[in-house]
Amino acid sequence: MVPINYTHQLYVTNIVGFMNDIVIYDLTKYQSSEYKEWMSKQEFAKYSNLTYNTKFASSYNKHLLLAAQEIMPGEEIFIEKGFFYW
Repeated sequence: MVPINYTHQLYVTNIVGFMNDIVIYDLTKYQSSEYKEWMSKQEFAKYSNLTYNTKFASSYNKHLLLAAQEIMPGEEIFIEKGFFYW
């Protein structure tokens, strides 16, 4: 069970399939100075028109996805997966 907001919950077994990150992970820039800068900072560039609308929370081996703002039906779920995920 994943609380989406105060009135809705999402029941899934593989929640990762419903989440996206907003990083720009462009392998065509693999040897570029821009890519090397991302690696040195351990932070990829992000789409400027998108924001994270959820965050993870864990307690007693239960893992929850919490809404950081109102998420409307059909709206995409964005969460920061972290540099080492990519």
